[in-house]
Amino acid sequence: MYHDNITGLPVYESFLDFSQKMRASSERNRFAILSLNMKSFHRINQIYGYQKGNEFLTLLTQKLIRKNSYMLSACRIQADSFVVLIDINQITLENLKAHIESAFADFTAIAQPLYPEVKLALHGGVYLLSDYTTGIHEAIEHADIARNSLDEQSSSSSGNLVTFYQDSLLGRLNPAHKIIPLFEDIMITNHLIIYLQPKFDIDDLQPIGAEALVRIMDSNGKILKPNAFLSVLERYGFIHELDLMVIESILKIIDKWYATGIQPIPISINLSGRDFSSEEFTKIFAEMMEKYPSALKYIEFEISESTFFDNPEYMLQEMNKLHNLGYRITMDAFGKNNFALNTYGIPPVDTIKLNRSFLSMGMKNTKNFLYIQKLIETFRDCNISVICEGIENKEEEDFAKECGCRFVQGYYYDRPMPLDIFQKKYMEYSYLLYHI
Repeated sequence: MYHDNITGLPVYESFLDFSQKMRASSERNRFAILSLNMKSFHRINQIYGYQKGNEFLTLLTQKLIRKNSYMLSACRIQADSFVVLIDINQITLENLKAHIESAFADFTAIAQPLYPEVKLALHGGVYLLSDYTTGIHEAIEHADIARNSLDEQSSSSSGNLVTFYQDSLLGRLNPAHKIIPLFEDIMITNHLIIYLQPKFDIDDLQPIGAEALVRIMDSNGKILKPNAFLSVLERYGFIHELDLMVIESILKIIDKWYATGIQPIPISINLSGRDFSSEEFTKIFAEMMEKYPSALKYIEFEISESTFFDNPEYMLQEMNKLHNLGYRITMDAFGKNNFALNTYGIPPVDTIKLNRSFLSMGMKNTKNFLYIQKLIETFRDCNISVICEGIENKEEEDFAKECGCRFVQGYYYDRPMPLDIFQKKYMEYSYLLYHI
C-alpha cells in the first residue's frame, strides 16, 4: 500500500481498493463517504508558510480522522481535500451528522489556537452508500457536490458545516462525471494527443527545445485542453497513469526521430507532485527508460514551484535523486509563490522558468527591473538557464532581452501544436543539419 508523504494516509488508489473491498463484504446501508476540506486553507500557507500548512494537514489526520474509529480509512486527494470512509454501524445513521459535527468542533478547538490569524472552519459533504449500483468514484463525486454546495452558500464568518447529498444537487455534477470514464477508455486505447510548444533562443529565434503538453478527445470529437481534465485526474488518482503515458509517448517520439535520421531536441515533460509519492510510478518509469536509453539526454522534467512547496524538504530529496540519475530538471512558474531562496537556497535544477507575473512586475519600475536582472544573473552564475515564459508581445520580448534572459517561450513566438505540425515546421531544419 502506498501512502501520502505528508499525512501518511493511503493514496487514492489504495483508499479506493480498501473501500470497494469493505463494501463488497458487508451489508447494504453500512457505509458513507465524507468529503471534507478546510475553508480558506490557503490563508494558512500565506500567513504561516507551507511548512505550517503541512503541519495542519498532519494535525487534521491525527486529531480528526485517526481519533474517530468510525472513520475507517481516508486519503488526501489534494491540498486540504480529504475523503473518508465512514462505518455507520458504529454510530447509527440517525446520529451520523451529529457525530461528524462534534468531531469537527473538537478538532477546530485544538487547531484554532495554533493558527489564530485564520478562521478555521471545516466543511463536510456526506453521501450514503445505500445500494451497490453507485460506485465509490461516483459516491465521492456526490459527496464533493454536497460539500461544494456549502462552499457556495457560506460566508467567511461561517463555522463548521456538514450536509448530506440530495438528488436536487445533481445538476451541479462536477466534470469528473464525464472525464473519468473518458480517461479510462483512453488508458485502454492509449490514444493521447501530444502537443509541443517550442522554446527559443531570443537572439536568433531558433528552437532549442519544446515542452510536451497533452490533449484528450471527448466522445464528440472535441479536443479538450488540460484545464478541462488535469485537476480531475489529479483529484481522483489518475495523474500517475496520465504522466506515464505522456512519458512513454515522448520516448517513442525521440526514438522515432533517431530511427528516421532526425536530430532530436530536448523535450520537457511536466510532472505532478503526486508522481513522487508513488513507488509504482517510479518503478514503471525506470522500466520505460531502460527500453529507450538513447533518449535520456533529451528528456527534461518540469516541476512547478507550487508542487515544490507542497512538501519542500521531500521535493528537494526527490529532485536530487532525479539529478543523480542524469535527468535535467526545470522549475516551472518560478516566482508565482515567492520561492524563498533564503530558506531553501538555490534549487537543484538546470533551468528556471520565470513566471509571467515577473514580466508584469518588472515592467512597472526601475527597481523591479534591476531585481529581476540580478536574479537572472545569479542563476546564470550558478549554471542555471533561465526561460521567460508567457511572452505575448514585442514589449515583453524587449524587456526579457534587457534583463539578460537568453531563452523565451510564449504565444508571441508560437502556440502549442500537434506533433505532426511541429515536426514539419521545426524538425525538417534539424534533419538537414544532421546530414550536412
